[in-house]
Amino acid sequence: MERRYILVLALLGLFCNSCIYYDLYFNRNYYRPEQGASSRPILPHFRLAKPEPYRLKTEDLIDTTVIYVRKYKILEEDEIYFLRFFGNGRVASGFLTKDSLSYNNIKRSVAGYYRMRSPMELELQQFLAYSITHASYEYSRGIIKGDTIFLFPYAKKKEKLSEPLINNGKWKGKKNSNCAIYIKQKVDTLTGTPDW
Repeated sequence: MERRYILVLALLGLFCNSCIYYDLYFNRNYYRPEQGASSRPILPHFRLAKPEPYRLKTEDLIDTTVIYVRKYKILEEDEIYFLRFFGNGRVASGFLTKDSLSYNNIKRSVAGYYRMRSPMELELQQFLAYSITHASYEYSRGIIKGDTIFLFPYAKKKEKLSEPLINNGKWKGKKNSNCAIYIKQKVDTLTGTPDW
């Protein structure tokens, strides 16, 4: 009788283990073009790319000759996250590593699209991998004021954006801010074109 239980448990474990491996290899919704590259969707469903990607207009306040950076701490380590916009409606983002030119490595950047709602307001959609098997589309909206983008990560498409809590009495530092703040930074060279 004990052998039967052991056999059933062993078969059950083998069955569950095979399900896990099946998910890892056959149920992914993204791929990586090469080792070390960022994830790309297998079947792209970027809403902001339809019917056609946005084309930058002269009155839009987005600058495609710079990068926008956000500095913050993760576990006491200083991190710098960047956004790089292209004139064809695409956006690349990622962490600036020790190599300060990592914003030119498009294959390692997070893929995304943007669309201007007005010359000062934008919406952004990025494809981010969160686990070994799944990635998702993240939608956010932002306001451009001067050389700064105030990006609201959980803003709904049809709601009016709230005022960034920066220059009024409600703001008590980065932890209480209601948005991510990206500041324009000039760079010497911008190379590469999006591959998505």
